[in-house]
Amino acid sequence: MRITQKQKQAFVEALNQYPFTGELRLHGSRVDDSAHGGDIDLLLLVKETEDCLKLKKDKYKILVAIKNLIGDQKIDLLITTYEKAEENAFIQIILPKSEIIHSWP
Repeated sequence: MRITQKQKQAFVEALNQYPFTGELRLHGSRVDDSAHGGDIDLLLLVKETEDCLKLKKDKYKILVAIKNLIGDQKIDLLITTYEKAEENAFIQIILPKSEIIHSWP
């Protein structure tokens, strides 16, 4: 996994402002230790639909909070529920290759 501890902490800190149950996963080229460069592709899986809607509404606030902590970087943040993830072909392709960064009980 090609992200730093500082980056992980920034992701968690930005999301800790929201009460939800779920997990944040890294996918894409940053999962491959032998690759170079690439944007940071994040997948946030949330248990409750209401929590997911609030997080989606504040997606850009979350990204700004992260960038304030780690600097301006290309970050893609996909937010969905576990239920919707099961129906999404793209997520079903990336999920097996993704890695959990943090879980919220």
